[in-house]
Amino acid sequence: SFTHNGSAAGSASPATYTVICDGTINNTPPTASLGAVVQPGAGAINTVGNASVPLNVDSAGVATASLALACSIPPTGASAFTITAGANRTLTAPATLGANAPAIGVSCVRQAAPVSATLTCTQVVTPAGANPVNLTATIDCPLGVPTPVAAVNPASISIVGAPSTLASGSATLSNPGTGPLDVASCAAPVGFTLVAPAAFPITVAVGGNTSLTVSCTTPAAGAAALVGNLVCQSNATANGGVITVPLSCSGTPLVVPVMGNMGKILLASLVIGLGLLGMGMRRQG
Repeated sequence: SFTHNGSAAGSASPATYTVICDGTINNTPPTASLGAVVQPGAGAINTVGNASVPLNVDSAGVATASLALACSIPPTGASAFTITAGANRTLTAPATLGANAPAIGVSCVRQAAPVSATLTCTQVVTPAGANPVNLTATIDCPLGVPTPVAAVNPASISIVGAPSTLASGSATLSNPGTGPLDVASCAAPVGFTLVAPAAFPITVAVGGNTSLTVSCTTPAAGAAALVGNLVCQSNATANGGVITVPLSCSGTPLVVPVMGNMGKILLASLVIGLGLLGMGMRRQG
């Protein structure tokens, strides 16, 4: 009831008025924004880089309102952009949101050139109302660092030949990496001679190969084998670029034939025959 000093007819004081609540509540959903992107770092070609996109949330809304967030990013060919965390979520204010929600994770595969893609997050308000604009962020996948790789097959070179003769052996040096393999030098140990490559530096292209050939004079019969390492300096990422190929050089041992029973019989027959022949010649003389 209300008390007033009005004097108009029918407006006696105090007067009673009826107040009706129509049940309408102003539902204010939380609001979201994307923070500064933590871009993928440098790395080798064809390796995965990870980015992080902070999701900032204003939790001033009421608990009966919510905001659905759906994020997507185009794969962009071989770079294969992928959302790894937080692609879809519903934000309900004000409970448990605070100032920041978990970040959105994005990965990509580094290529021979930098590639960019746009992360887009669509916002939908509940209860139905005017939906906020889409949120966007640019993800930059950096240039992949070329990685040369040295592979030797077979892993070692074993030279075997007749005693005290010149012999040689080879292995194939290939580059299955993603960058050119530059070999500055190769050195053979004492007792071995590097035959090929004949001159340095050399470059083995991605997917290419070359021959490593060494020679030696095999030890005399019964002598110990020569051993050592062919050592090459390169820009390969493994082992500080050092390529090591174990070497060995040995002479073929002399083979003494083993005589079987038949051979022994034939040899005995030959000896007896020669003896009889000699006796006959003496008689004739």
